[in-house]
Amino acid sequence: MFPGPNNIGPGNTLERFVARMSRPFPSIPFDEKPSKPRDREITMLVDFGIPLGATRDLLELASDAIDLAKVAVGTAALYPPDVLTKKLAAYQGAGVTPFPGGQFLEYAIHIGKVESYFDDARAAGFPAIEVSDNLLDIAPEAKHEIIRSAVRDHGFRVLGEVGSKDATNDSADLIADAAGCLAAGAWKVLVEAAEFFEGGRFRESFADEILAQLDPADLIFELPGSWIPGIAASDVHAMQVWLLERVGVDANVGNVAPSDIVSFEALRRNLGVKMRFD
Repeated sequence: MFPGPNNIGPGNTLERFVARMSRPFPSIPFDEKPSKPRDREITMLVDFGIPLGATRDLLELASDAIDLAKVAVGTAALYPPDVLTKKLAAYQGAGVTPFPGGQFLEYAIHIGKVESYFDDARAAGFPAIEVSDNLLDIAPEAKHEIIRSAVRDHGFRVLGEVGSKDATNDSADLIADAAGCLAAGAWKVLVEAAEFFEGGRFRESFADEILAQLDPADLIFELPGSWIPGIAASDVHAMQVWLLERVGVDANVGNVAPSDIVSFEALRRNLGVKMRFD
């Protein structure tokens, strides 16, 4: 029986046990996650306004499982400046790269403020940005030139994104756009989650076409959310499982909700729901 809190001190059995553990259940083997920084097996957290304290708590619990944090859409503009600065510092201190959502840059493009956006993102402390055309009609070459400028002139790590939130595209167009983003200097390309669903049904053949033409190491597959009609929590879980089975446990996956970070990492390690006893 473990001693009560008043009996904890140097030499206590529980304290010695915790001090020598590399992880809980050290006698139970499983494939452990590669150390950061990673180029594969990337997990991107989606942050729609996690409070600063909760951000720190989440990082204390699971920072080793998180590589990127998207401060979603334009929410970064709504933070008190000191809170945003502290949040970005907390992410980077835990080895997590934060970046603002791509639709915020689309808005800046729409109002002719791209250079100002880059300057403000750098001043706020973002080391990376996303360049997307989810809602704004941008010619592919213009989008790719924005990526080149962000990398060359501003020193950002760039995540390109392909696909639309309100229309399904031909796979050949998305494949060409993704290749163009990578050629322009994007580190990875996010594939918009809405492209994988039509009428609430997963477009498996579309996903297979993407995987047949592009190296999955260059892609981050976004999970769907409540902004996509007909999506239920079971659809999110089903896509997580599909990606890990079809691409492998080293699939790069984005838009993982804060409440799902640990459960998704359990799926990666074959410690989650519906484990495979191979």
